[in-house]
Amino acid sequence: MAGYRFCHILSNCCKGRIQGVGCGMRYSTAFTLMVVLAGPQIGCSKKGGSGPDAKGNTKQINANALMFDEDSGLVFESGSTDPFTGKVVWRHPDGKLQQETAYVGGLEHGAEIWWHEDGTRAGQSAYERGVLHGATTQWYPGGKQMEMQTQFQNGKQEGQEIWWHDTGKTKSITPFKAGQREGEAKGWHEDGTQAWEANWKKDQPDGEYFEWYESGIPKTEKHFKDGEADGVETWWFEHGQKSWTATWKAGRREGMLTEWYENGEKMSETPYKDGLREGVATGWFENGQKAFESTYLEDEEVAITEWQENGDKVEPEPERVGRTQVWKAGDLGKIYKAKPEENVYAAFGEPDMAEGGAWVYEGIKVEVEGETALHNVSFTFESGKVKEVTIQKSKPSETP
Repeated sequence: MAGYRFCHILSNCCKGRIQGVGCGMRYSTAFTLMVVLAGPQIGCSKKGGSGPDAKGNTKQINANALMFDEDSGLVFESGSTDPFTGKVVWRHPDGKLQQETAYVGGLEHGAEIWWHEDGTRAGQSAYERGVLHGATTQWYPGGKQMEMQTQFQNGKQEGQEIWWHDTGKTKSITPFKAGQREGEAKGWHEDGTQAWEANWKKDQPDGEYFEWYESGIPKTEKHFKDGEADGVETWWFEHGQKSWTATWKAGRREGMLTEWYENGEKMSETPYKDGLREGVATGWFENGQKAFESTYLEDEEVAITEWQENGDKVEPEPERVGRTQVWKAGDLGKIYKAKPEENVYAAFGEPDMAEGGAWVYEGIKVEVEGETALHNVSFTFESGKVKEVTIQKSKPSETP
């Protein structure tokens, strides 16, 4: 016989603020409780049942006496084959009431109420035949100040979802239609000034999105079309100076990404094509002196030139002889085994990878049985000296 599992989760998690742009609104989850009662040892009886007793009193049991049948989607009391009708209670570790949920015929039906650990009300919602229907409300600890309120119709959010700061001032308002965000959503700082504004269409961001500092100075402006970033995105420092700007096309960066220092001096320009860095990117020191020029090909840096802050060019490190010459199989081990790591560095320079006490150099030319190919060479060290040299042929993608 398949085991039973009871899992009750209350979580009203929807966002009016656009994720990935600034900090998303956090939604309270009252709790998540799971009781697993498995196997035939439960001994479900075909006699008896659940529901009001002979005097008409509503039956009340603890949550750990329940089982959830995944096949039927109904809740049963342990030892009974009749879907449960009555109240189920959960308790905090100290024994105080944590939640109370009404069931009819094995489904949530009626009021569900939960409490903070201090005994004050934390939230309440209503169910009809297993789905949320009606108002759902949450309170801050203390049970006086409302934190959130929303409405459900047949399990789907409908109308406004409203959040409040603990001071009582409105935090955000997001409209819902048939369970999806639809229309203009707004958020406010604790002092009452507007914090953000977003537009939703069929639960996807659509149109303009804005954020503001508490001072009222713009923080972010971004544009969406059918759920994807499309158009110019701009960010500002708190004092009003532009921080960076980029252009999006169908969810991918396109054109120049430009950044500025807080003093207004340009920091960098990076070109994008189809969401990848492509072309020459340029960076500057805060004093306006050029810092670097990097060339990108399909998001990979293929060349770079750097300058010091005083304008002097940084000379590139010369190509190490160990990386340019053709090695014969076995020579690397003969030459470098038991030699100090300084010798390896002098011949090969900085390793491409350092892992497990070994230096790995990629793309080293090694002749094996008369055929020259690119290999990865690994030098393993012990007490500062080469213990072992391992040669492995490079994968095809690593070969030019």
